[in-house]
Amino acid sequence: MLTPFLRIRLTGGRFTGAAVPLSLFDDLGAVEELIIATARHRFLVENPGRKRAPRGFARDLRLAATGIAEGSAIVEVGLVDTTAELPTMPRRHHPYYESARDDILRTMRSAEKGSVANGGDASGVVPPEMLHHFDRIGRSLAREEAMCFDSVSGGEGATLTAESRQRLLFSSLAATSITEEMTLRGFVPEADQDRGSFQLLLIDGQKLSGPMAEPHRETVLTAFRGFRDRLPVQVEVVGTRDRRRQIVGWEAVRDIVILDPLDAALQLDELRALDDGWLDGEGIAPPADGLDRLAAGFEEHYPDELPLPHIYPTPTGGAQLEWTFGSNEVSVEVDLTTGVGEWLEVDVSSGRAEAESLNLHDSSGWSTLRDGIGPLVQPAP
Repeated sequence: MLTPFLRIRLTGGRFTGAAVPLSLFDDLGAVEELIIATARHRFLVENPGRKRAPRGFARDLRLAATGIAEGSAIVEVGLVDTTAELPTMPRRHHPYYESARDDILRTMRSAEKGSVANGGDASGVVPPEMLHHFDRIGRSLAREEAMCFDSVSGGEGATLTAESRQRLLFSSLAATSITEEMTLRGFVPEADQDRGSFQLLLIDGQKLSGPMAEPHRETVLTAFRGFRDRLPVQVEVVGTRDRRRQIVGWEAVRDIVILDPLDAALQLDELRALDDGWLDGEGIAPPADGLDRLAAGFEEHYPDELPLPHIYPTPTGGAQLEWTFGSNEVSVEVDLTTGVGEWLEVDVSSGRAEAESLNLHDSSGWSTLRDGIGPLVQPAP
């Protein structure tokens, strides 16, 4: 017998067109494990004479994705009772699973509000010792993404974001660290083939170490050999943060690629490492969210075939993009708060100059930038 149980809405750019990344099904498996553990806890609280849940408590009921609907992406989850041959048969353990669902949503709502309630025997929230399950739920969520959990019973739903997930995990009695999917950029100063590990030197000077899987071995060694020439890499990892939210290493590498030395995200990481006073006691540090947005703009809108700019910080906390094309010098000074950029093109041989404003918080601004750079690129001989 199949009973509608839960609806999970995924919001954010990755999920448009009802697209659910395959990697997210591991998250759904972790949701099932959390529900089973919480339901078992509920049973023992409500039956104090029992030391364990009945045989088949977790086997006879299981959760299953029953469909994917549009609206960003919506995963319909049903509760399958493998023992119920007829709809009239009693729903033996259903109430514990439904209570577990409601407890989990209540706990997630408290994390949305900035704190996590402490679970007691019958307080209606998930006990802290079980919050470690969230280490595998929402691990890949980006800043603008969310998993919205809706109870099909008509109760109040809850939203899981990267921020609320961190609150839940650091409220866990078992969590000394948390894992999340990260993109790291830097250089490889060490590679130990015998131990199967390597070291990554981040732009801010921090060194991280972690395993080197065989599929990435040659790329890691290429970056290691190019370390003295500052050959950069980008590494997609399942990374680990401690309770201070500092990155301390990684559990696994998803992918690693060699970067162009002028890679925009890499250069913006260098600006990210600046503090106020970076310019002889003056100079404002660029805002992190503005750097994130500019990096995302390059990733989404800037064509691979166009040359990358040199990127420099400005004293006012902005970023200046610079290109040279023969006698033409192009610069765009970007206000990282508003996204407004001031285009200046100067032909140093003739003295001709052209200026224009564009908004890099909007796709039209990137179109203007591409249309300006394209004609200046010299064809290959």
